[in-house]
Amino acid sequence: MRLLDLAPELVHRIFEAFACSRDFKRVMRLRLVSRQFKRFIDDAIFRLRLLDAAFKANRTPIIRIDSQYRYLHWRAFVLEYLAYQAWVEKEPASVLGRIRCAAVTLSEQIGETGRDQIMACLESLCRLACDNNFRPGHKEALFRSGTQPSPAEFSDEELEADLCVAAIYLGHRAHIEKLISKGWQFCAWGKVKDVVSNVFGSAYGAASFKGDVFMLRLLLSSDPNYNPSEPPQPSFQLDVLRAAAKLGHKDTFDFALDCRDLHMVGPDGGSRLWEYRSLREAIHSTPIPDNYRRGAAIFSHNSKVLSLPGTGSLLGQLAARAAAGQVDMVQYFLSQGVSPNDEESRATGTRSGGKTYQPLLDAVKGRNPDVVRLLLHHGANPNCSPVSDTALTAAARGSAISIAKMLLAAGASPDEGRPPPIVMAVFKEDMDMFSLLREYGARLDTPETGGWAMAVAQFYELESMVGVLVQYGVEKDAILRRCAERDEWYKNTWHLLPRCLLETEEEWWNVVYVVEND
Repeated sequence: MRLLDLAPELVHRIFEAFACSRDFKRVMRLRLVSRQFKRFIDDAIFRLRLLDAAFKANRTPIIRIDSQYRYLHWRAFVLEYLAYQAWVEKEPASVLGRIRCAAVTLSEQIGETGRDQIMACLESLCRLACDNNFRPGHKEALFRSGTQPSPAEFSDEELEADLCVAAIYLGHRAHIEKLISKGWQFCAWGKVKDVVSNVFGSAYGAASFKGDVFMLRLLLSSDPNYNPSEPPQPSFQLDVLRAAAKLGHKDTFDFALDCRDLHMVGPDGGSRLWEYRSLREAIHSTPIPDNYRRGAAIFSHNSKVLSLPGTGSLLGQLAARAAAGQVDMVQYFLSQGVSPNDEESRATGTRSGGKTYQPLLDAVKGRNPDVVRLLLHHGANPNCSPVSDTALTAAARGSAISIAKMLLAAGASPDEGRPPPIVMAVFKEDMDMFSLLREYGARLDTPETGGWAMAVAQFYELESMVGVLVQYGVEKDAILRRCAERDEWYKNTWHLLPRCLLETEEEWWNVVYVVEND
């Protein structure tokens, strides 16, 4: 009898036992097997609060405040997890309990009381709590990994602040208009501080993160001395500008630049240095070409702002946008004639601006297949790799089967890389990737391929992969041998796999990237 043919309650217990007895990353990989496995694994993770334990033990990089493509799947998973924890939270004064209180109260105000509607509201407010609150220990409280117990209760003033900031983020204008009619003011500079929730952060921050221009204007109007014809405070403008750029809000970006003129004096100082740096940061982070063009036009024609600090070329910009998964910006730089290959380094043996750029490799790590496809269409070389990594190895490391197919179809070598892609497929226990690489001729008959793969499988006790390798003729006692003529960057830490492949936070994005393949 198959596992999933057993009684549902028994299947749940089996998956719970597995989840509790394995490393968290190993548990996440089991989601690769099928949609049904994913459902049972997620159920076990949520009910047993396993992400809390992972965060406490490893300081897991839980969430990122930006629009980079590679974080989207992880972000969605974490927010769904937090929303579930808030839904079942039994301590009303805890951070999760207060998130639930705000979600239920505001949902009832607009008549959206169904479970699915409240869960959607909870996810939105969990994102706000993660993105807009920078208090020390706040994320530890979200994931129950802090040492301080939750307070027994919270004040009416704290509840009002929670509801206010949450309503701003959710776009509940009637709630905010009612507060303003009662005399509430939001950051009347020099007179009244901004409204701040110790769960959801500041009122202006919430409106900026949401990209709600109407709400920003409404908050400004709460100041009795507000004059729409006069520019707001510079700090307000620059904060909104940076948030709009980073999170990809075009209307809010335009609103910030329309507030008042910015005067650039260059990077060497002067009274407008902060404006210079803020606008430079904004155009380097925005995923929207119109934002980039408008912001860049404010600088003088001979400004070096078009180059990221430390990169020195538009190729560096292209690589950075590819890593962020920004399709439109990658298309923009390609349309400006930027080559997707680092021709200078290849032709002269020197590095452009002191660094070798690999937009295709960065795109693979960025996890957006549309960017990879675009770069390949514009002639990116799938075999142009730095010393230690290749685009195909990175795809195997991320279980990115669709990207691997594109690279192989474009002529990527299935055996190049350190480790070769087939070794990473074994390490990730990814049979789909393993089979794809074999289909394109990946070897297992050399010490650097099959021998290395077997050593990894045995060292990490991947018994299923040991069995697969034996079926393909790899001996269990195959000895790993490295190529003597190849230089190794990680001589002090390189054992079976480079430590950089095992201990960086990128591995955390990889463990949930598999949802793309479901």
